[in-house]
Amino acid sequence: MLNFSGYISSQNIVASSINNSEIIDNLVESIWNLSADSNSFVFTIGNGGSASTAEHFSADLAQMENRTGKTIRSFCLNSQISLSSALANDYDYSIVLEKQLSLFKNSNYVLVAFSASGNSSNILKAIKFSLNLNKEVYCFVGFNGGQVLNINEAKTILFPDKNKNYGVAENLHLTATHYVIDRLVEKFNGK
Repeated sequence: MLNFSGYISSQNIVASSINNSEIIDNLVESIWNLSADSNSFVFTIGNGGSASTAEHFSADLAQMENRTGKTIRSFCLNSQISLSSALANDYDYSIVLEKQLSLFKNSNYVLVAFSASGNSSNILKAIKFSLNLNKEVYCFVGFNGGQVLNINEAKTILFPDKNKNYGVAENLHLTATHYVIDRLVEKFNGK
């Protein structure tokens, strides 16, 4: 195991290998534009640690009014424990997120997905469902990007890591979301 400085250095190597950092700025613009529509949402999704990142990002977006006076309606679909468990029990876990999104199919929304591996079936189904509705989809992935990279219409931000370190992927995904929040605060405050 590396010491902490070595861990940070290895994380910085992965961070500097990001495939499309401009897509993160596109996400900022998408959320900025979406905020003008009172019938719009930012939905976030993930599994495991990535669900935690999705929830954290959604909470930060929902708190935008406290920092800027502007409202962003954001919900992490993983936070719907009762609904998720009911859907998983009645149907199948792989469609839990898709089924929740179907409730908002007539709304304007952006979907932001987090997955270290890019291979989770519930994440892939939610992405494809949203794209079929012509919604914007952003995917933060790690490792080699997994199956998410095969979905051409999705805007994918890959932090490549041949070591497949979940902690590094999750740290960088959270760092990227904090960048998005800071950029939105600047834009809302006219900077």
